[in-house]
Amino acid sequence: MYEMIADPATTGSGVMWHVRAKSDARTTLCGQEVARTVGARPVLDDTPAERYCSPGMAVVHARMRSDAR
Repeated sequence: MYEMIADPATTGSGVMWHVRAKSDARTTLCGQEVARTVGARPVLDDTPAERYCSPGMAVVHARMRSDAR
């Protein structure tokens, strides 16, 4: 099982969403250690952008495709 976890963006403002396995809560699928998390909050017009980690999403996509076969 996987879960999404928000980490402060390393460039600019906002958050970067990463994927991690529930069995290893320290490291994301892209290999980044997530030290702190950002709590969920309502999205407002002036809220900084939220982005998704492309390498992590690519791993999930590949695993889903292989499981579907």
